[in-house]
Amino acid sequence: MKKNVMLVVFMVVAVFGFAQHGRRDASNRVAGVSERMQTVMTLNEEQYASVKKINTKYFGETKQLRADSTLSREEKKNRMKKIQNDKEAELKAVVTDEQFNKWETYKENSKKRRATKSGRKGEELRRFDLDELSLSDDQQKKFEEANKEFFAKHKAIREDVKLTDEQKKTARRELKTQHDAKIKSILTDAQYQKWLESKADRKKHRRKK
Repeated sequence: MKKNVMLVVFMVVAVFGFAQHGRRDASNRVAGVSERMQTVMTLNEEQYASVKKINTKYFGETKQLRADSTLSREEKKNRMKKIQNDKEAELKAVVTDEQFNKWETYKENSKKRRATKSGRKGEELRRFDLDELSLSDDQQKKFEEANKEFFAKHKAIREDVKLTDEQKKTARRELKTQHDAKIKSILTDAQYQKWLESKADRKKHRRKK
């Protein structure tokens, strides 16, 4: 009996701790975005408090929407657009037009930087294949097709509003496994080993930056 009680207590504590961690994580993300908006738009204290409140509200609505498995992809897309429009309207009521335009410019520039970074990754991978793997013409064609397919599917997963964050993580992991298997079928054992070593080196290099 005592063991059962202790087990129940442990489970309650674990669940409570997990919930607390989730709330802290959400709170940290909201605080991070709000502080970035304060810096970009030069918000005063009153504006910052209002913007943080708006971010908290719509972060929660967005999270609930992504977790709702009863909605179709199109329904989620439409509701997400409405959430974004509603949030934008509330922000405009708090900040000046000049401040809002600064934030929109910042978001657009950030989007371009991410796209450029993604493109560099693909180009970096292609250069490595040519320089070190000594691919035949047939191998090179199949390899580039495999990479192109991988990046397209990866982008689709990232932009799929119907998937929750956890589902996206699982989908990316499965996609990576499939991609690795396809690459292995294209390369010789020696080439595949070189490719794995290069991936490990690039990962280590990124961590040092």
